[in-house]
Amino acid sequence: MNPGTDTIWDIAVTPTNATPVTGTVSVSIGATKVQDPLGENNTASTSTDNTVTYDTKLPTVTINQAAGQADPTTGLPLLFTVVFSEKVNGFGNTDLSGVPAGATYTVTPLARRELRTMWPSTA
Repeated sequence: MNPGTDTIWDIAVTPTNATPVTGTVSVSIGATKVQDPLGENNTASTSTDNTVTYDTKLPTVTINQAAGQADPTTGLPLLFTVVFSEKVNGFGNTDLSGVPAGATYTVTPLARRELRTMWPSTA
């Protein structure tokens, strides 16, 4: 640890195991761990901002034909269900691959949950 001043110290917390665990990391100091120059012990820390969520787990994704989607079909839209293992940001049209040549697709959520669908666009 490197002291910032006599009263403020900056610390860095690094997992020591080979595979860091995803979860909440909380840092606190118990009572009687340090003393002032007069030998008086500290009280226990009472911070309200001493927790960080550490997440090293990558999201996984599965894509399936949506329930109720006929196969084969001549009807549109073609419905698929995309399920992520955790909340994600930035999922959109440019994230899709393997679509027929010349086709354009639009990604639109049908409901507010981890469900996403795609279907061909005439644009």
